[in-house]
Amino acid sequence: MPEISGLELAEKLRANNLKLIIIFLSAHEEFVFKAIKFQPFWYIRKIKLESEMPVAIHSAVRVLKINSDKQIALHTDDGDIKVMISEIMYFETEKRKVAIHLQNNNKILVNKTISEIQELISKDSFIMIHRSCVVNADYVKKISNSIILLDNEEKLLVSRTGYKSVKQQLLNVWGEI
Repeated sequence: MPEISGLELAEKLRANNLKLIIIFLSAHEEFVFKAIKFQPFWYIRKIKLESEMPVAIHSAVRVLKINSDKQIALHTDDGDIKVMISEIMYFETEKRKVAIHLQNNNKILVNKTISEIQELISKDSFIMIHRSCVVNADYVKKISNSIILLDNEEKLLVSRTGYKSVKQQLLNVWGEI
């Protein structure tokens, strides 16, 4: 960079934002210890660009996703509970309530409708697979023959009429990853 060094830029950026993810890319390995002062997320050496860049980017995206995760508060018969949106695998209607299935295999029953839960979450990765079930695409392992296979090997049925649309939405979400 002709106008300013990477270390000077990192100093200015870090002064304005402590949560900023800074990744250094340099041919000068000797600057790694100077860079530590600015709390870099990663230091990529140009000679290892092909192997280190994908790992650094994947890790940064993961951290950004975790940091951007939101919580929702839910009222249950046992009291109020907060849930991280990223922990929700899917939710479905069950006996006039909505059952929210979590990553840790817990299930929470709430007195809300599917639509009310969707409004609380409002994320594109949640896809309605039939009128009484919404799945989090982040936990979908496979879709075929009107069946969605989740990471935990659980199978969910997709409506026949909505299969093409669900598959396209899923591919769109997967394409963004």
